[in-house]
Amino acid sequence: MKVLTIVVCAYNMENYLADCLDSFIVPQMDKLEVLIMNDGSKDRTEEIANEYSTKYPDTFKTINKENGGWGSNINMSVDLATGKYFKEVDADDYVDPKVLEKLITRLSETDVDLYVTDHVYCYADGHTRENKPDWAEYAGKTLKQSEVKEFYFPLWDACIKTDIVKANHKEIPTNTLYTDNLVVMHAIPFVETMSFDEGVLYHYRLGRDGQSMDENSLFKHYPDLLKVWKETVDYYSDLPGEKKENIHVIAKMEYTYRIFMDYLIRLYSKDKKQMVKSMKEMDEILKRVDFLYKKMWKTKKILLLRITGYRGASIINHYNNK
Repeated sequence: MKVLTIVVCAYNMENYLADCLDSFIVPQMDKLEVLIMNDGSKDRTEEIANEYSTKYPDTFKTINKENGGWGSNINMSVDLATGKYFKEVDADDYVDPKVLEKLITRLSETDVDLYVTDHVYCYADGHTRENKPDWAEYAGKTLKQSEVKEFYFPLWDACIKTDIVKANHKEIPTNTLYTDNLVVMHAIPFVETMSFDEGVLYHYRLGRDGQSMDENSLFKHYPDLLKVWKETVDYYSDLPGEKKENIHVIAKMEYTYRIFMDYLIRLYSKDKKQMVKSMKEMDEILKRVDFLYKKMWKTKKILLLRITGYRGASIINHYNNK
């Protein structure tokens, strides 16, 4: 049995894919299963993927499929994964091979449900920015979920037991951006134990043209924010009572709300009327989770938005741009 399945979602990634795949070539790569999800690419992505799956057939597998977006890749890869743990790495990012080698050893020796590592931001001009995880006090520890206060971690920092992912996976919307939080949201209610590793594994590239966080791309796809937010609240609403009280589930939902509102605030100057409408819709959906809607009144940013009919976004942007 492979120790770790790494899913690489790739669409027209000929300029980055080799760097990504090279970072998985480590002494213990025989314990890795790397699923290269070629999402209907029109460039050399398939050719590059095939080079690795031909040279290292025990580790790399090329999966060619029609274009369906990131969610369709995850939906298919959950079915295909055979590793003990499940992880996703975007094709334009990469990992630190030395940290990965240590991670493989640790995952081989543990039976924890969720293993969390750290990341660093890598900018197009060559400079980097360290992450400051809010779980730093737990570094090097394995704990029950009930022993850990609420904290934030993105999907790219997570190795989740594949059995948990498979048993609790809900279809991720296809042809939709900003869906990565849903994978964690689906798994976290069923995680009982967590380990935290200060190793900086994931290198997250920023500043690439066309990236989902690029402002032009964000404006083009802002309806996806509302779609994913509704999916998030729908999922929470369908959880059994005791799972709704899980602080990590609530924290993940709160984080999604905050970050999506921040995105809409950033876009306010591009289309004020539509962003006001979208922010209002975000809140209308949140009202279904009454206690969280009320909690958000206590945050200065959300308070300002709500009392100004969401036009306070211009004030927030003014101070953010200083």
